[in-house]
Amino acid sequence: MQKLLGLTAIISLVGCGSDQSTPGVSKDSVDISDVPPAVMETATAFRDDINFSEAERETRNGVIYYDLEGLGADGQEWELDIMQDGDSWAVVEMQRDIAESELPPAVMTALRENAPDFVTARIIESTQTDRRIVFEFFDADSHKHEVLWDGAEASYLTEEWVH
Repeated sequence: MQKLLGLTAIISLVGCGSDQSTPGVSKDSVDISDVPPAVMETATAFRDDINFSEAERETRNGVIYYDLEGLGADGQEWELDIMQDGDSWAVVEMQRDIAESELPPAVMTALRENAPDFVTARIIESTQTDRRIVFEFFDADSHKHEVLWDGAEASYLTEEWVH
């Protein structure tokens, strides 16, 4: 009986579709129609030109987030990260993939000075609500580096940015 209970617990943890790889974080895909209306209202008030079509619900250290993805009127794929704040919701960052040619030169310089051998496979531009931008650089194995851009200076981040 004890083995059966242990196996059931393992199946429920592994089989639920959550991202259990990071302690304190769980992430599940949800149907866009199941996103709470208050979250959708927050997203469309922030960017009414995006047709949201995908969603994930994430819990980080007890805080609930929704990541909403969709196409903007510009044809660009966008993601909004929306955090629960008491009884309300707030957009904490807006993200899109970009090409290296779209980077401010100082951002690439900051990356190269701190990670000279890093080979970039993907770049995410993550605009914060204060308009600063965190550029997230990933290699083919999903190793990550980040550079903060304030519009004038680029700073290589030694710790992961928390929106």
